[in-house]
Amino acid sequence: MSYSSYVDAENEPATVIAVLDHVDRWIYEVYPFGVCSPADGVRTGIEDPHDSKASSFGWHNPLNTITNIYDTTGKNVVVGAHSTVLGGQHPAKSPNESFIFPYVPDIGTLWDFYEAGVTQAFYVTNMLHDLYYILDFTPEAGNFQMNNNGEGGLGNDAVRINVQKNGAFNNGVFFQEVDGRSPEMNIYPFDKTDPMRDSSFEVGILIHEYTHGSKCIQLSDRMTGPPDNRDCLSAFEPDGMAEGWSDFYAAALTVKPEADHNSTYAVSAWGLDNSTTFRLRLYSTDMTTNEYTYSSVNDFNRVHQVGTVWCTMLYEMLWNLIDKHGKNDNPRPDMVNGVPTDGKFLSVKLTTDGFALQPCNPSFVQARDAIIDADVALTGGENACEIWRAFAKRGLGASAVTGEPRADSFDLPGGVR
Repeated sequence: MSYSSYVDAENEPATVIAVLDHVDRWIYEVYPFGVCSPADGVRTGIEDPHDSKASSFGWHNPLNTITNIYDTTGKNVVVGAHSTVLGGQHPAKSPNESFIFPYVPDIGTLWDFYEAGVTQAFYVTNMLHDLYYILDFTPEAGNFQMNNNGEGGLGNDAVRINVQKNGAFNNGVFFQEVDGRSPEMNIYPFDKTDPMRDSSFEVGILIHEYTHGSKCIQLSDRMTGPPDNRDCLSAFEPDGMAEGWSDFYAAALTVKPEADHNSTYAVSAWGLDNSTTFRLRLYSTDMTTNEYTYSSVNDFNRVHQVGTVWCTMLYEMLWNLIDKHGKNDNPRPDMVNGVPTDGKFLSVKLTTDGFALQPCNPSFVQARDAIIDADVALTGGENACEIWRAFAKRGLGASAVTGEPRADSFDLPGGVR
């Protein structure tokens, strides 16, 4: 047997925080990370998916010595389903390290397969925690985990996730908290089919909500301004951009292996039983499929509409960078000197780094500049042409300015082509 022990030596008396058994294997039967929904792949057993640095204590709490049961009450997220009959939150439980539960799409009731849905949500959100850690959303930056292992920030703030939540349909919300307090994420069923569909299996909504808060962004709001400020994306334009950031992370992290520059992304297509999208337009680099530009925001008064414009710009950047650097279809990036080697993860990394460089309540122009500055800091500006072309194509070029009415600018700065 091989074990690692983690001890709190800062307080008296010293206590053991966790003991990891390196022989035991955690197995989750899920749709693998990156698979959008049951329409796009099959469930499989994923073994030991946690990242040893991002989740050095593992994903689960130690075995409950009273019940001898493991469950989805974990160190980064606490996930359970809500029952309209039984009430309360019900985690998935297992007498061992195998979380393997049956699931048949479009058969039976939501509750018939709640353990599979809870396991899917637990797996995806933990994968996001570990990926965002790799991309520098760490404890010091205000991420979400119970024990920060001496890495700065405040602990005791694992995300509480409620799946099959009653009270609404076709939606999800994220109730933000300051660093050191656990936020809450509610995922509601889709009611567009009979039987209803569990949104735990619509991976895009899990990514969107984990990345995004109801009026803030989990990732960007805690990195835009200090982690103890919940209001740095509260004005109308940045609040709308928050929706766009969440859509972008979902689109980028579920790019299909066969996808290319001409591929589109539809928000919640499976859950809604609709091959189009939950948004006004598909995300696309084709101006006939999605014609939105910076000035389109003038016509909108809802945050999701504004977010669609912002995500459309980021989607252009995603494919410009993939065209230049290629695409890594693995769940985590290959890094060289802190830089992802492929365009998909590089686009996410630059966007993430931009959060820390933009001011509180940024405008479109300021958020664009933060991404450009992030590329200068990370790569020396190697991708300036690809980034500028993406924004300029959608009207946020060099001459674009903040203010109303917004006017399109399709020009590039000097030295960029």
